[in-house]
Amino acid sequence: MSRIKIYRLGRNSSNDYVINDDTVSRSHAEYIVCDDGRLYVTDCHSTSGTFVFRGETWQKIRQDFVAPDEKLRFGEAEVSPVELASRAKASGPTAATVAPQAGESEKLSEAPEAGTGFVRNPETGEIISKQ
Repeated sequence: MSRIKIYRLGRNSSNDYVINDDTVSRSHAEYIVCDDGRLYVTDCHSTSGTFVFRGETWQKIRQDFVAPDEKLRFGEAEVSPVELASRAKASGPTAATVAPQAGESEKLSEAPEAGTGFVRNPETGEIISKQ
């Protein structure tokens, strides 16, 4: 069984990716790096929100796939998906992991196109189904 690495992003120094910006929550978001370079980003009920730049506008997201050429914003801090993916690869196996549920794709590269994806239990973070 393969495991999915979940990387945490926020202002707290215990996160995998730390952003020192007052508009970024201590535990702002989580992301998974897909084999095809996309990120699956989940906002963790942050105060200032998580946004992706699409179609000439910033769109607030709760959970979504983000392509490498799109821009991400956590609060007011902009980060490139490529930077997040490269930092994740450099951090190695220290990130938290969850096993896919029975019947779900074990590889995120086989997941639906951007705008659709996995649904996570907001209390446990467990991936519970595909949209």
